[in-house]
Amino acid sequence: MRSIFEYVVSDRAGNVIQNAKVLLRKYGTSDPASGAWDAPTGGQAVTELTSDGDGYVRCWWDAPKLVDLIITDNGDAAFYPWRTTPTLTFPDAGPITRPAGNAHVLLERFTPLEYDSGWILPGLASDVTVGATWAHHGYRRVGKIVWIAVNLAITSVAADKLLFTLPAGFRPSPDQADGGGRLALAIGASGGYIRIHPTNGEVRTNSTASSIIGSNSFPTDDPIPV
Repeated sequence: MRSIFEYVVSDRAGNVIQNAKVLLRKYGTSDPASGAWDAPTGGQAVTELTSDGDGYVRCWWDAPKLVDLIITDNGDAAFYPWRTTPTLTFPDAGPITRPAGNAHVLLERFTPLEYDSGWILPGLASDVTVGATWAHHGYRRVGKIVWIAVNLAITSVAADKLLFTLPAGFRPSPDQADGGGRLALAIGASGGYIRIHPTNGEVRTNSTASSIIGSNSFPTDDPIPV
């Protein structure tokens, strides 16, 4: 009777990764391991597995043995299930030695990745336009750091002008707020900095600046957006 083997591919924060490739190799060698199948009975012999939408790979073994797992980005085709683009690129991880043929589920959290949203263009408020398009423009979260990079022109100049709104997952924590209840972030603008509300995510000017040009970052404790 074959025994099931299961493994979860995820990043250091525990976020599962879909479409990663897991290579089954003989212990201590680069040779494909034998004795693994894609079904509990019958089926096809396998030497590599692809993670599903829950990050799982699974196979069934004829007999217990030690095997090495090598996790790859599947030719840059791996991705987070809730965000199909951009795809993920990471160096091959392994060999990771695990006993094959155990009846119990093996769960692991191992890859050198952090959550990366990629650059996102915000929806701008009225009378706010893009002054020039940069290679990196908008906002981006990498791990627990949120970056803002903008070149914005303001038609109707006013103090405390709404520029755009950061969604949940990209906002500062309340303990970063100043006496006015918002994070003051220096960004090289005419007015010196912008102000970000930790609860509703509103990004506003600090003064009557006619342009906002620059970039900066801040830490966030927001849960990773899904």
